[in-house]
Amino acid sequence: MLDTIIDFIQNRIQYFSKAPLCNLNSNHALFIGDFCLPLCARCSGILIGILFATFIMLILFCQNKYVKKYFLFVLLIIPCLIDGILQYCFNIESNNFRRLISGILCGVGSSVFLEQALIVFMYRKNPKKLQA
Repeated sequence: MLDTIIDFIQNRIQYFSKAPLCNLNSNHALFIGDFCLPLCARCSGILIGILFATFIMLILFCQNKYVKKYFLFVLLIIPCLIDGILQYCFNIESNNFRRLISGILCGVGSSVFLEQALIVFMYRKNPKKLQA
């Protein structure tokens, strides 16, 4: 078991800067000059979306402009799910732009979901704090 994990890690490391580490397919990667980013376009988009949404939510939360976004995260994750299912099940190849945009939306949706979960967890004992 440990040998399999070590082999997997070594296999991924040898492709660093040649193909993304997540799927080893350089056609799905973003390039800066000749350097291949270590994540594919969709994974890069997810990270960009998470960082963007976290930054925006911190600004809104610090200014007490809390707005309930209960199911917004579902709407934002759906494009990434549809793109992934079309590509995996129906062999409909998406392009890097569509992967990046659906990844950014998924990252924002994931951040909204985590923010909602944290707020519910933090204020479950005293929900009146949330009404600020």
